[in-house]
Amino acid sequence: MSDARLIEITARYEPSSGYGRSLGWIAPELKDAHLTLVDDKTNDSMPSRTWGGIVDGLIFNRLAESWHLTEYTTERRMVAPEETGPEPPRSYVFDGMNWERDGDSPITSVTLKVFASDGADTAAGTT
Repeated sequence: MSDARLIEITARYEPSSGYGRSLGWIAPELKDAHLTLVDDKTNDSMPSRTWGGIVDGLIFNRLAESWHLTEYTTERRMVAPEETGPEPPRSYVFDGMNWERDGDSPITSVTLKVFASDGADTAAGTT
């Protein structure tokens, strides 16, 4: 799996919403990626769901293109030169209105974290 990426995607929902809670609805590009639901807080007062796993380069590139990842500024932790360890993930935060239907969205926000693969930079389209 060349160019495979470890990703984590978290969707936060309107408490009163009962739809739009599947990964295929949020990110059709990932519906066949076999990500694992790692945190399900749909019964909380601030509902959310988090999926995670490794996606191959083809799926990641399709997601990056569809979600325009190269156009977003990412949040990154600055690492001092003497620090060792894995590269911190790139985080992309999307407003829930990107999933609007008929003037309403069940989602308040979606956060996508992309972890480095083999220590390489994970900005969409770069290595």
